[in-house]
Amino acid sequence: GSWDDTNTWNCLCIPAPAEDAVIAAGHTVTLAAATTINNFTVQTNATLDDAGFDMMVNGNFVLNGAYNGCGRLRLDGINTTIDGLGTKALNGDVQIRNGNKTVLSSANLTIARNLRILAGLTVTNYGIVTINNNLIGSNAASTWLNENNSRLNAGNALLDIGTLTAFSTSNTVNFNRGANQNVKLPSASTYYHLEIQGSGVKSLTGNTIILGNLTIASTFDADASFNYNLTIGGNWNNSGTFNELL
Repeated sequence: GSWDDTNTWNCLCIPAPAEDAVIAAGHTVTLAAATTINNFTVQTNATLDDAGFDMMVNGNFVLNGAYNGCGRLRLDGINTTIDGLGTKALNGDVQIRNGNKTVLSSANLTIARNLRILAGLTVTNYGIVTINNNLIGSNAASTWLNENNSRLNAGNALLDIGTLTAFSTSNTVNFNRGANQNVKLPSASTYYHLEIQGSGVKSLTGNTIILGNLTIASTFDADASFNYNLTIGGNWNNSGTFNELL
């Protein structure tokens, strides 16, 4: 039912902005206006349909089901967590606002559109996050930090503005756009594992160090205009093409 219908909820009330809400398995709840909530969970086989309205979450966010619609999901809490195995689908972007966020190690989340990190904020990732479109930073201090054993799948631009830190042990960054894509120069110019997938040409943007493994499954270009250096500490796995010079 509608979020604003008291009969939708087991409390026979509409959740207040400072309260928590859970959409239980088998249920779909549809927003009727822009909505604010504290901790928010969408269980497995449950759906939130935002109907084009924004949702602001001031606490922890768990998405195990589906979040559909073209409104923005605004994660506004300070030092809150993101978790779940679900999908933020359709055309709505996700914004990281007003406080740093931590993606838990149990997470395996897909964001179909953009994820934007506002100025000066940090997302620390311990899980698996797939962003099908752009990871956007509002300024140079907008930071994505891949921690040990985490994974980031980048489907388009990865922090053209902002900072990527990806040298923690056994973390992986995967550039998998189905077209040309720049490989972000990370902090200390260093990745741990780097994967090149999708199609098109993936081009270095600076001298790059890979502490672990490089996996090439499409075309990887050292950029003939600058002839960047590539240093690899682990295995070179190449089922694609490496262009040293064009």
